[in-house]
Amino acid sequence: GPLYMGPKQEKQLWEGLIEYLSANDNLPVVAFTLSRNRCDNNAELLSGVDLTTKEEKHHIHMFFKKSISKLKPVDQELPQILKMQKILTNGIGVHHSGILPILKEIVELLFQESKVKLLFATETFAMGVNMPARTVVFDSVKKFDGNNTRALLPSEYIQMAGRAGRRGKDVIGKVIILCKSEVPGEHILQSMMFDKPMKLESQFRMTYAMILKNLQHNMEADVTVENMITRSFKEFPEQAKHSKYRKELSMLKKLLEEEEMKRGGTKRPGEDKLEQFFDLAADYIEKYNRYQAKAMIQAKAVKEMVIGRMVLISYKDHINKYGIVVGKAKPESEKAVYRVLVLVNQNHPEKPVHKDLYYQMMCVMRPKQRFMWDGLGGHTILHLQPVYIANLTPEIIKVDAEGIIRDWEKRQIPRFKDDPVGPACRSAIEQLAYYSETRIYGQWLDTKEGKIVDLVDLKNSLYASKCCVELCKPTEVLNCDELFLDVFRRKDIEWQIKQIKHQLSAQSSSLFPDFQNKLMFLQELKYINADNVVEMKGNVATRMGSNELMITELVFRNILRDMQPAEIAALLSGLVFQAKTNKEPPEKLLCEGKKEIENVNEELIKVERECEIGTQDTTSEFDRLNFGLLEVVYEWALNKPFAEIMELTDVQEGLIVRCIQQLSETLNYVKGAAAQLGDRMLEQKMDEVKELIKRDIVFAASLYTQ
Repeated sequence: GPLYMGPKQEKQLWEGLIEYLSANDNLPVVAFTLSRNRCDNNAELLSGVDLTTKEEKHHIHMFFKKSISKLKPVDQELPQILKMQKILTNGIGVHHSGILPILKEIVELLFQESKVKLLFATETFAMGVNMPARTVVFDSVKKFDGNNTRALLPSEYIQMAGRAGRRGKDVIGKVIILCKSEVPGEHILQSMMFDKPMKLESQFRMTYAMILKNLQHNMEADVTVENMITRSFKEFPEQAKHSKYRKELSMLKKLLEEEEMKRGGTKRPGEDKLEQFFDLAADYIEKYNRYQAKAMIQAKAVKEMVIGRMVLISYKDHINKYGIVVGKAKPESEKAVYRVLVLVNQNHPEKPVHKDLYYQMMCVMRPKQRFMWDGLGGHTILHLQPVYIANLTPEIIKVDAEGIIRDWEKRQIPRFKDDPVGPACRSAIEQLAYYSETRIYGQWLDTKEGKIVDLVDLKNSLYASKCCVELCKPTEVLNCDELFLDVFRRKDIEWQIKQIKHQLSAQSSSLFPDFQNKLMFLQELKYINADNVVEMKGNVATRMGSNELMITELVFRNILRDMQPAEIAALLSGLVFQAKTNKEPPEKLLCEGKKEIENVNEELIKVERECEIGTQDTTSEFDRLNFGLLEVVYEWALNKPFAEIMELTDVQEGLIVRCIQQLSETLNYVKGAAAQLGDRMLEQKMDEVKELIKRDIVFAASLYTQ
């Protein structure tokens, strides 16, 4: 087809399709159109198409008139109502969030009676029950998800396509994809129709209200926040491993008992000091690994890690060795891999005898002990992640890196194992041996970037740990190495037990840091005290269903108390309106009140940042402030008709109704907060505001309850 389809071609396409479906008895049809505007435009294009008989037209006309009879005469003449009445009479309907709720209900009820033959709907219609059609048409198989335009996911396609075919009426249901500009690729269609639906992903997130409510009932041990976290679907994969962890824990406890029996319950001289060293070194190594992993992927360090750079490495049983960088991959990632040529002695075991942690601790115990090469030509190439690069020297050695790797890899093949070392590799080994013997230990290249706050904090913490380790002086213990091996075996088991117990606790949950940060936030703003007991502000906030902290702050700061009812309605609409608008309200309208609310919002966001909330996977609860309907709601509260307020905005009718209905709920929350605080004046004012907004078409009774 053409690359772009104008309104005329679009109209012809739809008319041809409807004619085909009608001739083959494939109506009614739901045309899923993944944009509200396109739904409206398509219905407008086909306003001249007639799909109903005289009897059906009469039924639709009478049903429509009866349904809107309780609306005010002025509301019955709204443009959206008149347009919908016209197209419905012809058997065409539109259903999306921008349509007035009463019109959506009329469309749904007529569709269930098969009086609507062609329905343009967004994908939310597919979520409704008992709304099947003979045919489903996809206006497009691409949708904008808020960030990108992408093909429909299998779950989305199945949900919509599943509307085709009425149970008990149709043997099969037809699904048609319109190809307007191009035919979707076979792989896109295959993926959309036959791929496994995406795995369920938990959307569980802890809100402030949830935390406060749980803290209120913390006497009931089964409803703690920690229990909620561990029982959430988000934590299910980790919880599934718990039986395995418990078996490991039982096995480790037995091993520890055996070690204690070997000791006979008595400690040898120096054991206490070495046990203390183990604890301090373990803490230091954990911090060092975190620091080094981050420091070595900073731009300055990555830039200096060139081929030929002489580095100091500590990896497994290769302790404090010099090496030459001969290859690198993904240098700016923590999973980067550097290939480093190092020397080994002839008696070096093929596999390390002890655990990695033991060698790391030996490195901490003797930080300046250098590797002494036996000069017999032993060497290897290690694949190292950044964390194992301890330091960079200023020296860059000229080497044939490709020749070294090629020579090394060839000699790893059994039949070439005894071949002599090639010239490129031999030259590098000689230079490495020379530098290892002659260079002064401690002359390192400065690659640290001081401006990165995370790194500075980590470095300070690391330095404090290092000082504690140095004060311990484990090498003063007699037979230090031999005794430490025994201590290490026992302490390592204890360390593993501690780690597994942590994995079995709520603290290991991915949600736990966010929970801790939110507790800090609530303490900072006096919703809870230092013992996590809920204070007055917290008790007020728990009575609300949404925007609990913003509303509580506005009430406690008396921001709403002196405002006029219409002003309160308009300003609180900023908490509930979520759609986009290109027609912003006048800047000067309620600018002082708006500024006060924005200041409170910014203050809450600032405290969140200080408590490190919303910096990673979580988003702030205060990012929703939107005054796009400020003028509309203000004029509505001043008793302007709905038709007049519609002229002030480009936001669709259904979205305005939704906003004002949600505003009514918010007013209930403010009233409840005022009642708790004994503020009769604010309580009465909320009743006045509700009286102003709760009228006419916005709060028309549902047809389902009549």
